[in-house]
Amino acid sequence: MAVSITPKPSDGPIPASSPSVPFQITTSGGAFFGAFVVLPGGTVVKIEKAFLAAGVNKFRLFLPGGIPPGSRLTLSVYEMGSGKLSTYHYSLV
Repeated sequence: MAVSITPKPSDGPIPASSPSVPFQITTSGGAFFGAFVVLPGGTVVKIEKAFLAAGVNKFRLFLPGGIPPGSRLTLSVYEMGSGKLSTYHYSLV
């Protein structure tokens, strides 16, 4: 089974001023998760890394303050069973 994520990047941009964003990630097996923001100048700000249990994982991803519009939020999920890496990019406006 592939990774399922909500919201999807196609659901639209996320306000850069949001203090947090709710996510739901579903995996068929355990997975490693990482999140970071790329600022307009290219600087990378690491936000979170965690282990996700098999099944549905609901959580709030807290964004650091002062993220400028035009940044990009990237989520990466590495499924341990399949070895598949899924990456999701969200625009921050």
